[in-house]
Amino acid sequence: MTRESAAPPDQADRDRALQVNESFIVQAPAGSGKTSLLVERYLRLLAQVAQPEEILAITFTRAAAAEMKQRVLLELQKDTSLTEAIRDKDRSLNWHLSQNPQRMKIQTIDSFATEIATQVPGSQSAEGMRIEEQPDPLYLQAAQKTLGRLFFDDPSGLLVAEFLAALDNNASTAERVLSAMLAKRDQWLDVTGLITSLALSDDSAIKQTMTRAVCDLRREILSTVSAALTPSDHEMIHTLARETGNQASLEALLPLILTKAGSIRKTVDRRQSEAFTDSALKGQTVDWLEKL
Repeated sequence: MTRESAAPPDQADRDRALQVNESFIVQAPAGSGKTSLLVERYLRLLAQVAQPEEILAITFTRAAAAEMKQRVLLELQKDTSLTEAIRDKDRSLNWHLSQNPQRMKIQTIDSFATEIATQVPGSQSAEGMRIEEQPDPLYLQAAQKTLGRLFFDDPSGLLVAEFLAALDNNASTAERVLSAMLAKRDQWLDVTGLITSLALSDDSAIKQTMTRAVCDLRREILSTVSAALTPSDHEMIHTLARETGNQASLEALLPLILTKAGSIRKTVDRRQSEAFTDSALKGQTVDWLEKL
């Protein structure tokens, strides 16, 4: 037996994974034959079911689904005892897989979820809907409709007015912000649902929840930044703290480090601290801010 034809060292595990009456999680690096194993398992299932729709194979991408379906069809053209049994069943049960490959439910997870959602009765059904590959225009349209409620004679118009006022009444910025939020709605929908429920029960709970959320976010950001600081950064923090009379912590020095807009300063002067009248300290700080 040549090296090329030798069985892989995990052949026993591969064979075990083809036992269709059991479930397995297969983990292996790229190019190790995971797809081939899945195709073989799919074929073994085809030999047992009455209809190909009884088998469900889910992938993440359309390309992967199309590749797997094509590989199954190619395998069915080979002459093995397994493929012969499947072809016999195909003929006897009128599957006609070669003419109707769509009967093989090898599809993306999005496609499968949509299929389930369309079966929901009533107004919650997703029937007639589809997943848009390029959703940005829809986000923009939704943002424009939301801003259009400014002219509605109901409380929503007041909320839109407050939102625009916070953005200096810049409608373009408002559209961009709302569109960006919609693209990441999985990150905030649960939070807004919580806030809404709190508003209906106890207004004071909203303030407490938002205050806690901001504090948690601030702590998380500061801890992430602090973990990235170098020893020389910490040394400079101690120098600045000593010279300006602040605590030796990143948080205590933020007014010296950041502008009101939240960006790192390009320079410092006596408006931040009288200590910066010392040109040596000022130069050292500016150099550090540039590196920071």
